[in-house]
Amino acid sequence: MKFSMVSGDVLKLECGALVVGIPAGGLTPTAEALDKASEGAVSRWIEAGDIHPCVGKVAVFRDFPGCKAERVVLQYYVTFWAAYFSLFSLSA
Repeated sequence: MKFSMVSGDVLKLECGALVVGIPAGGLTPTAEALDKASEGAVSRWIEAGDIHPCVGKVAVFRDFPGCKAERVVLQYYVTFWAAYFSLFSLSA
């Protein structure tokens, strides 16, 4: 398996799998590009709970609208500080 990090227009990238992180509380520029290409599908999936902050969970999509990658893998994540303050506010 070959891994590489690239920059540029992810919608034009031809690859086996495009892995995109989605942080809690917003979208990265890459996730925003995918959301726009899919007419808001990424945002809808997050709102519906299809993409959620569980360790080790990913959402894999084939034939992603507007994207040339064979698969798009979306990983929702929470940063360390967001998790820390979330726990802190729960215990206070």
